[in-house]
Amino acid sequence: MKNNDILPCVATRDLDKTKPKFNSRRIRYLNSKYEVRNTKCIIMSFVQLQKFIDKLYEADDRAIANNDFDDASLLASRADRLYEEAENLEIVISEQEQR
Repeated sequence: MKNNDILPCVATRDLDKTKPKFNSRRIRYLNSKYEVRNTKCIIMSFVQLQKFIDKLYEADDRAIANNDFDDASLLASRADRLYEEAENLEIVISEQEQR
């Protein structure tokens, strides 16, 4: 594995400036550090996605109350699809936490 493949967004810039200071132990440390950061980002995305899904279902309920069944159907289908994506994110989060 090349150093540039490990942390493409940050380490490439850092590796160019500090090539002599990087050894395999430092790279493993940075990988674990960024893995934790990535997991936190995924969790934050999951929480935001759940809030958005809730708002879509609320809008669906309001559309049904207003007899706007076409919009209600669209809102419910989008909410269902995003719910499936949220379930997938939940699996990724649990896999990351098991490491």
